[in-house]
Amino acid sequence: MLTRQGRTVLVVSLGLVVAGRLLGVSELWLVGTAGLLLTAAAALWVRGMRIRIDTVRTVNPRRLHAGASITVELEVTNRGRGTTPVLQLRDFAGPAGTRSVGVGATGPTLLNVPPLRTGEAVRTSYAVRCGQRGIAAIGPLEVVLSDPFGLVALTVQRSVGAELTVWPALQLIGAPTHSRWSDDGQRPAGAPPSFSGSDLVGLRPYRAGDDLRHVHWRASARYDDLMVRQLESPPDDLTTVIVDTRASTHTHASFEQALAATTSILVACARRDARVRLLITSNPANTDLFDSGAGSGERFTQSLLDELAVVQPNPTASLPATLAGLQTAVGRGMPGATGHATVLVGGDTHDLIPLLTALGGSSSEMLAVAFTSGPQERIDIDPRLLVIDGETSFEEAWSRAIGRRA
Repeated sequence: MLTRQGRTVLVVSLGLVVAGRLLGVSELWLVGTAGLLLTAAAALWVRGMRIRIDTVRTVNPRRLHAGASITVELEVTNRGRGTTPVLQLRDFAGPAGTRSVGVGATGPTLLNVPPLRTGEAVRTSYAVRCGQRGIAAIGPLEVVLSDPFGLVALTVQRSVGAELTVWPALQLIGAPTHSRWSDDGQRPAGAPPSFSGSDLVGLRPYRAGDDLRHVHWRASARYDDLMVRQLESPPDDLTTVIVDTRASTHTHASFEQALAATTSILVACARRDARVRLLITSNPANTDLFDSGAGSGERFTQSLLDELAVVQPNPTASLPATLAGLQTAVGRGMPGATGHATVLVGGDTHDLIPLLTALGGSSSEMLAVAFTSGPQERIDIDPRLLVIDGETSFEEAWSRAIGRRA
């Protein structure tokens, strides 16, 4: 296949040949003919070249959050008998499948490989920033052979691609820990939701995102390193996160923000080995309700993030039906029991207020997060409602909410 440079040489050469014939200028005809012969010789050279190479692609990591970058490492080994010419590797990055949102790549990545002797291998790498969540594809990898003048290029080998999962964006926040209001699990009337209080079981090194209020300064001075209190939740503590995916209550921006907030909450819980339960709104009959059940651990959290990577706005979703099914559930960590907290993540501020009131029982710690498309009138009817708009970030509002009782 002719390259852009090859097509230019071909068109110019044909023009010179025609001009030379019409004007009777032999020099133009000779130069044009030489260009045509050079293009033909380049095509024959490329087609006659026989190479045998092995390619290995390594993608690290295969799962990551939106906004992060992956590193793609390529290893090329010459398995033929002779030295290879200069090769070009062309790797593609883009969406794969109907469930994908894509990685935000704009075109193929081009890498040049110097001549390789028999048995010689070379490694190269490049980075791709994954700007959007979804199931993305890297590849296929093409090995392109070109002539020394760059007039003709031929794909001589193509290898399969690799898929990776891009989770929603992550923000480092504190985990919603739980408190016991009294021996019977009742909360004082009019008190705001509390997301604090756990049992101290030891010390551990500081990690990014840890609450600075948990730093043990005396131990940090002794070990010459920041040490934080290792907290353990009571055995019946559970955080239930409900994601409102109704298409009528979201813009594209608010939907992605809601998924990023949900991801951040789940990861924060996983960092302290707390149990979580994820529910994603379904249709009025609850036939497509996603209910993870209560669980904990790295694999469990990854399975939840995999689901959030591909979820889309649901035009038939019904949040009241989902909440009704949640309240009637038995034995699956229903909010309303002592030590249980519920976080409702949605898009419509006014619509969440009555649902928040209906769901938040006196013995359940309840918090709702509403994402709006722009600045709106502040709603202070319920202290358990966090309104995230253009003036307030989720990290700030969340930090204030979980810091009400330290």
